[in-house]
Amino acid sequence: MWINRHNIDLDKSFKSWLYRIAHNLILDEIKKKFHTPLFEDYLIHISDEKLAVTEEEELDFDTFKKTLCRVKTELPPRQAEVFELCKEQGLTAADVAQQLNISEQAVYNHLSQAMKTIREKMSRFSFLLSIFF
Repeated sequence: MWINRHNIDLDKSFKSWLYRIAHNLILDEIKKKFHTPLFEDYLIHISDEKLAVTEEEELDFDTFKKTLCRVKTELPPRQAEVFELCKEQGLTAADVAQQLNISEQAVYNHLSQAMKTIREKMSRFSFLLSIFF
C-alpha cells in the first residue's frame, strides 16, 4: 500500500481498494498453485483415494483440460489464437496486438467473444474457469 499510496483515490472507499488488492493477490496465488505439478499429483491422489463424496463433486482436472482443448478447436482461428496468447501465455493486449498486427480493441473483442463461447460450452466447469480465466 505504501508504494502505491499516490495512486489511492481519496474519493473512493479505501476498504474497497484494499479488498480488491487482497482479492487479486489471492486469485493470483490460486492460479499459480493450479499450474504446479504438485496440484496435478493432488488431483490424482483424490481420484485414487475416492475422497470425493459424489462424482459431481469430484474435481476432474483432466476432463476440464480436454474439454477446453475441444472448445478451443471450435473457436474461429483468430479468437483461439488471441485466447491462447492472452489467457494461457499471459501476454498483455498490447503485446498480442503488436504480435498479431491488429488493434488492441480487436484483441479485446476477440477475447471477449472467445470467453463468451468458452463459458457457454463449459458451464459445468464454471468454478475452474473463474479461477483460471
